[in-house]
Amino acid sequence: MPVNQAPVAEELVAPVETQVQMNIIPQLLLEMQLETRKGREVIPMAALCKRLNVRMSTLQRYLTLLESHGLVTVHCDDAGRWTTQLVLSAFELEDSQAA
Repeated sequence: MPVNQAPVAEELVAPVETQVQMNIIPQLLLEMQLETRKGREVIPMAALCKRLNVRMSTLQRYLTLLESHGLVTVHCDDAGRWTTQLVLSAFELEDSQAA
């Protein structure tokens, strides 16, 4: 097997992961926003995993990214249940984009 085949395969994986990330984050924020508007401010991450068809570890990675930008908070209770919550600035971001 030629040495140059491995980097080609790795190069093909990165754009796919980036594409999935770009698709999942808006969907994630939309789902969280819909739940918040229904009055459910604290959202179980397990429910988001089911709706978005992603693994918990993947969802945690995206939510950590969003948390670092101040859009969501992530919590784990004493029973090990993971929840997340939109921060007010996430609604402000949507309102500014709509205008």
